[in-house]
Amino acid sequence: MAKIGTVTFHASHNYGAVLQAYALQQFLLSLGYDDKIINLKTETLKETSRVLTKRKGLKFLLKNLYTLIFIYKDRTAKYNKFLEFIDQNLIMTAEVGDDNDFVKEAEKFDCVIAGSDQIWNVGVYGLNDRYFLKGVPCRKVAYAVSTGKNMTADMFSEEQKALINQFDKISVRDSATAEMIKTVSDREVPVVLDPTLLFGKDFYENKFSDSLKERIIKDRYIYLYTLDNNKDLIDVAKRLSKKTGLKIYISHISGTHYCFGLNKALASGPKEFLNHIKFADYVITSSYHGTLFSIIFGKQFWSYNALKDNRRKEVLSFLSLTDRDITIDGCDAKFDETIAEDRYVKVRDTIEKLKEKSKEYLVEALGE
Repeated sequence: MAKIGTVTFHASHNYGAVLQAYALQQFLLSLGYDDKIINLKTETLKETSRVLTKRKGLKFLLKNLYTLIFIYKDRTAKYNKFLEFIDQNLIMTAEVGDDNDFVKEAEKFDCVIAGSDQIWNVGVYGLNDRYFLKGVPCRKVAYAVSTGKNMTADMFSEEQKALINQFDKISVRDSATAEMIKTVSDREVPVVLDPTLLFGKDFYENKFSDSLKERIIKDRYIYLYTLDNNKDLIDVAKRLSKKTGLKIYISHISGTHYCFGLNKALASGPKEFLNHIKFADYVITSSYHGTLFSIIFGKQFWSYNALKDNRRKEVLSFLSLTDRDITIDGCDAKFDETIAEDRYVKVRDTIEKLKEKSKEYLVEALGE
């Protein structure tokens, strides 16, 4: 089988980014391909994951002070758990940081895949043209790439547009990105599954059985997963907590979350994240991958303001789960709308059909 290299946000200390990288590699291996993730780590990318930032300015100074006073121990533990997960679960090349090393590493493969995740979102801090496979001499394939929710086609640089047009095959994970690619390359591209959806609950439970056998949080609880500091979202969770009597747990702090008095499970790496979702009574999230893993584990969940986010809106639409959108207005009535198991049976059937389509795309794209 062909030797495949993959370029993605595999080393970002973000649950969804790391788990989608893992899932795509596992899927490629299951198809018989020899896959390695090109271990791209520029200084800018490393900066995004540091416990204490080296960036200058009052904002970052205050961020470091907050971390040191309140959450340094937990953040350090989380950082180390991400490093451990990446080192133990991802098959990678030697670390590369500059353009020449990247191209030399890419030359070792028959084909290089860009994707998945928001690797073509030009607003992402640390993004560079390596994610558009600049300088890669072999076959180029994009799998389930995304541009994020606030981007338009005119935000691509002229060089990035040219690089997109050099790809042999492109697939995306949402129709908004498909429209952008059509604008810059004048070609129709298929929408395929995010890599995390290529596997079901049993796969994750088997692969991480030691971490998913028993609950980490001993209480019954509501798991609130958000990357944003949004008061209305937190108020939604608090209203559900008041209705159910359950505690709220978070594993990510942004801005002033600390002030809201929520229960913290901050020393959580990717496996702990999966544990928190699996054993939660309810999940409330504003995250794309928080939404996907809630679906994978068949949870009672709500995705905050999902219908205003093209990525989450699309996945909820094709799975007939748009009723899982929630906002502060009318949220109390929403809490009575649970997902029956027969609905999840249909959801899994739909995912299975889309999985076959995604598999067909990959086999064709890599086999030509």
